[in-house]
Amino acid sequence: MHIAKNILKKIDKFFFNKYFQDIISRNTFGNFKLNKNNLKDIQRWIFFFEHIKKNKISGNIVECGVGNGVSLSIICYLKNYYEMESIKIYACDSFKGFPKPKKLDFFKRKHNKGDWSHTNIEYVKRNLKSFGIDDKTINEIRFIPGYFDTTLKNLNTNKICILHLDCDLYDSYKTCFKELKQNISEGGIIVLDEYFEDNTNNPFPGAIIATNEYIKENNASLLYKNNKGYIIN
Repeated sequence: MHIAKNILKKIDKFFFNKYFQDIISRNTFGNFKLNKNNLKDIQRWIFFFEHIKKNKISGNIVECGVGNGVSLSIICYLKNYYEMESIKIYACDSFKGFPKPKKLDFFKRKHNKGDWSHTNIEYVKRNLKSFGIDDKTINEIRFIPGYFDTTLKNLNTNKICILHLDCDLYDSYKTCFKELKQNISEGGIIVLDEYFEDNTNNPFPGAIIATNEYIKENNASLLYKNNKGYIIN
């Protein structure tokens, strides 16, 4: 059994690197700065896109927590690379910073309401453009401004093939799980930005607590790619 698992890992790694090298060699990422962390994230996202393509998972892509737009730019690049014209991208964020954190969100650093307030929609669009995303792709993104407890319940998307959670705080994660889990397609992926294989020094403990509660309540299985967590619905 151990030998079989090692063989499967080697096969998976071969195809994983094959797609990764193909995408990089085509200069798909244009002006994007390919540092070590970005390369790891790109590899993860290739894996997720390959999953929904191979398994023909229907639905749109929803990102909750846009930040500077780095992950959003990777999503845009890969959507174009895989020629997934029918998939819509929803970018959900307050675009005015954190809501009020709870005490369980604090670790070594105390988070404050309004942190990340510089990342408004125009700021994100400028970043996307600087990363090499064309105007047509940017204009097709559906930006959903506002706190999740008021916007997600009315989010006009039917099925979700990829739900990307990068919203840092306990209440934000809980709201995303509550409002969007019923929209995730069978075989769809929940990508967890704050959940690592080792969360000992994780600066966002509230995100970990909320995710663990979701996993327990829904009997979900937590998987890892490049040391970060994800869930297949």
